[in-house]
Amino acid sequence: MISARAPTELSRVDAGIAHLSQIAHLLAPSNSNDAAPSLLRSLNLHGNRLVRLEPAPLLARLACLTALDVSSNDLVDMAAVAALPMLRVLNLANNRLTTIQGLDALVHLEKLVLAHNAILSLVGLVHVHGAGYALKSLDVRGNRIADVPELYYLSGLVW
Repeated sequence: MISARAPTELSRVDAGIAHLSQIAHLLAPSNSNDAAPSLLRSLNLHGNRLVRLEPAPLLARLACLTALDVSSNDLVDMAAVAALPMLRVLNLANNRLTTIQGLDALVHLEKLVLAHNAILSLVGLVHVHGAGYALKSLDVRGNRIADVPELYYLSGLVW
């Protein structure tokens, strides 16, 4: 018997598609439940050779997304994450990022992982900590950060 309720979790996947290591495009034409993407809470796109994240149309529909893992890709820009205001955990480790941007709207963000990129400055973090923001954990290991006056604004974080 099939439940009338829409599934909220995908737990068993055929072994042939269980590891999509080289996905280029994900399309779901004629999806019978257009609201399904907006209910997604966690998305793991680790190691898919992504070169960019597009804010529309997909990210704009993921209003409930609280965790995004796009680590080990080839991203050079992170501005599109601004379209995900409910994010609590964002993992952008092991990409090709040089700047931090697009985080001002992420008031619920608690954990940010930017380790092992090519980031030169923490300037993009100045406004995302303190009153009105939830950031507690920041990982910037393995970057090229030389001057860190921005650390003054990030007191209280767990490194």
